[in-house]
Amino acid sequence: MRKDKEVARTGVLILLCALGSCTHDAGESESVSAVPEVTLGEPVIVAVSPPGEKRWGFYQFPDMWRGRGGQIYLAMNVGEDAEVGVHQPTKFFVSRNEGRSWQPIPENQVDFSPDILTLPTGEQVAFGTEKYVYHYSSYGHRNREEISLDELGLKPVMTFRDAWNVQVFSYYRYVDLPQRVRRFPLTARANPDAPWQNEYGTVEPSDLLLSVLVQARDATGEWHDLPRVVRVSPYYQAGSIFRPPDWPKVVLALADGSLLWAHSTQDPRFERTFFRVQCLASSDGGRSWRVRGTIADQAGLATFGYGCGEQSIERMPNGDLLCVMRTQLGRDPKASNHLAAARSSDGGHTWTPPRELAAFSVTPHLRRLENGAVAVVYGRPGVHVRASADSGRTWSSAHSLVGPAETELLAMSPEDRWDLSGKISCSNTDVVITGADRFLVAYSDFRYLDVQGRQRKAIKVREVIVN
Repeated sequence: MRKDKEVARTGVLILLCALGSCTHDAGESESVSAVPEVTLGEPVIVAVSPPGEKRWGFYQFPDMWRGRGGQIYLAMNVGEDAEVGVHQPTKFFVSRNEGRSWQPIPENQVDFSPDILTLPTGEQVAFGTEKYVYHYSSYGHRNREEISLDELGLKPVMTFRDAWNVQVFSYYRYVDLPQRVRRFPLTARANPDAPWQNEYGTVEPSDLLLSVLVQARDATGEWHDLPRVVRVSPYYQAGSIFRPPDWPKVVLALADGSLLWAHSTQDPRFERTFFRVQCLASSDGGRSWRVRGTIADQAGLATFGYGCGEQSIERMPNGDLLCVMRTQLGRDPKASNHLAAARSSDGGHTWTPPRELAAFSVTPHLRRLENGAVAVVYGRPGVHVRASADSGRTWSSAHSLVGPAETELLAMSPEDRWDLSGKISCSNTDVVITGADRFLVAYSDFRYLDVQGRQRKAIKVREVIVN
């Protein structure tokens, strides 16, 4: 194990696991076609904080995306991780050489164009009119219309404090909202040569609940009352039914033309924090969405539920759908922390019960590469990656991008692991694919030391290659 760590630091090709040590998806075939091999590049520093910066939320939460001109952009939050408190302007960076180096860039030069999704018919659609960037779009200086729910005469069905004990949410029935609040902007064109047309999409309400923040605690512990409003943005979404970063960064287009989106909301069965993940489907190019199946809502398997806006769905090389979901919520170190995974073999209508894929679960990114490999990035404590060569049935052991190895963390007590959670990295990451067998991971390193030996927070980008 020590030798493996030393090899990993050099960026040399490493074998993540022996056949006998791979994580296996219960109920699947016992055969394993290959063991993934992974190469880790050296970390590239994008930005660092002033010396001694330890405030939560500042110089962390990287968002990373590819612009339509090929450049890769990165946004870094500088402010509280809450609606209240200090929010300094987001800092932006650009790489023009596939992540090997980064330079600061003014906000007005950033390409915020939303991702273009091409349907089997050749039609193209883009959701929102601007790229959704978590804190920049949610807490930053973006223009957002506020619509009073009190003035609409709406009453909440439940109100309670969240699992972190820092916010209070009221929940309203989504079906009661006016259409202009429920809809979200999209653009579509018949083919790449046709002009874009501005349209709207909607989600059929079913029993969905809208979460509205009504109280929040700042960094000093003081509580603040907030108006009961829905914030409607012209850039990316309608109301806050789309819990950040739940807005569909990844929407799947199936061969039959339908689109799929894994969506997480408060489960209406519980008057406490408990999230469920559902598979939403659209058969009209994203203009209307309906629930196709429930991916995960098993209360006995996760303390506070699944996703909380941090879930990732991908179509496997064998045609199955796989969805990975966060379960680590709240401040109880003995609550569920594992990365949950559920599989569908019928296009998202039915799903296997969620089972543990890894020990930690914050901000999972599941990606299928062109070479047939599948990778998942997740964390807290630290940031880790696993790989699969058989459509996510078996997985390699974890390799750490920042912080101790997963095996070392699991040898600690739950209390000691929890104490480390906010001291290594925020573990909120982002991923950009750069080739048939590789991708970049953006993450924070809270224990970076500069040349004078001073502690700083750093945003880093690291290449991962999977064969």
